[in-house]
Amino acid sequence: MIRYWNPAAASLFGLPAETAIDEIPEELRVTEWLARIQIREDQDVWRGRVRRPHASGGEVEVDVRLTVRRDSSGDVSSLVEFATGAAHYLEVQSSRAGFADKCSLDDRFRRLLQNIPIPLLEVDARCAGEAFSRLKEQGITNLSDYLATNPGLIDFTRNEVKVTQVNKAAVALFGAKDENLLLGPVRYLFDGTPGAAKRVMEARFCGMRNHVEELKLKTLDERLLDVLLLVTYPRPPENLDTTFIMLLDISDRIAAEAEIRKLQGDFTHASRIATLGELATSIAHEVKQPLSAIMLNGEASLKWLNREEPNLDRVRLLTERMVQSSEHADRIINRIRSMATKQELEWELVCPNEIVHEAMQFVRHECVEKQVEVHAALDDDLPFIMGDRVQLQQVLVNLLLNAVQAIDLGNSSFNRRIDIITERTRDDQVAISVEDSGPGINPEIIDHLFEGFFSTKPNGMGMGLAICRTIIQAHSGEIVAGRCNLGGALFRCQLPLELQ
Repeated sequence: MIRYWNPAAASLFGLPAETAIDEIPEELRVTEWLARIQIREDQDVWRGRVRRPHASGGEVEVDVRLTVRRDSSGDVSSLVEFATGAAHYLEVQSSRAGFADKCSLDDRFRRLLQNIPIPLLEVDARCAGEAFSRLKEQGITNLSDYLATNPGLIDFTRNEVKVTQVNKAAVALFGAKDENLLLGPVRYLFDGTPGAAKRVMEARFCGMRNHVEELKLKTLDERLLDVLLLVTYPRPPENLDTTFIMLLDISDRIAAEAEIRKLQGDFTHASRIATLGELATSIAHEVKQPLSAIMLNGEASLKWLNREEPNLDRVRLLTERMVQSSEHADRIINRIRSMATKQELEWELVCPNEIVHEAMQFVRHECVEKQVEVHAALDDDLPFIMGDRVQLQQVLVNLLLNAVQAIDLGNSSFNRRIDIITERTRDDQVAISVEDSGPGINPEIIDHLFEGFFSTKPNGMGMGLAICRTIIQAHSGEIVAGRCNLGGALFRCQLPLELQ
């Protein structure tokens, strides 16, 4: 008597589950087939090719694997047949009590899997397991290296590993009209993210119990979803033909994260504009210097040209100075434009010391006006780091402006100083520290410094340090605050050499 009949079996033999389960369909001639197999007492698996009638009147020839299940006394209690992705249970023992309980439990489990709200696929990946076993017998220990020179194994696995069962949630996720459309080779799972197949294989080869990753999934109705793929691999003595795959639709979460990143970008840009507003006087002074030099050199050139005997050598020198001043003005304008322009993150290799020098240029006039000395102790052997130059500049400009304002509010006419230090840490990171001789940080508020809308300034927005932290965290780093040897505040940014 058949106890389980999956959609693949229904498709293969032309019989729906309601006709096959708990019945002995004449079309299958089960008794005649079992009589030909001759199961031995010491045999738990039989493989072979059988011809079976199809409900339509024709015949189907299939390769099957028959697994024997025995009770505590060693007698056969049930058989499980796998045939081209189709599976069904057959009761062969006259004593039914123990097997009926077992089938009842199995049926309840199957119904549970069918109705849970998580898309679930049952996969027969024995061919992959057998291929991996052969590779290990050949001494292969690193599947990634092997696949680099033998990529055909990936295509083989995507074609030969079969989906044998899906639940209702999976059918809905893929927008399938019929669950049978999802049965067969697993390759459609990886069409949106081809590299995921290789990573799933490597996890199985390494003996991992589970594998989790995010990927793009193409559905049957032409949608592209962001999903979380969770694979659970079998281990002996479990049925090695059953691998479970769960797919969680995280498209809404990914969209929300993208919106959050956009809002963070908007805040970051607004903060840069506000910072440029604070530096308006400094910017005007910076731009005025080269423009004034161009004007003076131009007037002098005209005077030398208007002489009865023009001094062309002098005019040439003055013209060269005008070109240098115009280039200086151009650099200043480009620096301001880069800070003012709203743009996506641009990851590139940047020199930390160059970022420090550029940030110092932004606040140079502010420091001169407030009579604050800036000392830079920079490690000349610092490696480059991956980062967005403009945003890292923004962090340092913000920290330097805060330091200048803190010193100015301290009302001290002595030791008005800022130290900028770059160094490579013991754990192979780059650290940039800004220390000032201001009044320091009140210990009671130090835990709130990086919170949004928290400010110690009378007219402060409270977003500067919060945005600094967001930028540093986006670079896989961290920023901390404390007290320094100068007696004032210390802000230290640590950045990894590579983004994580």
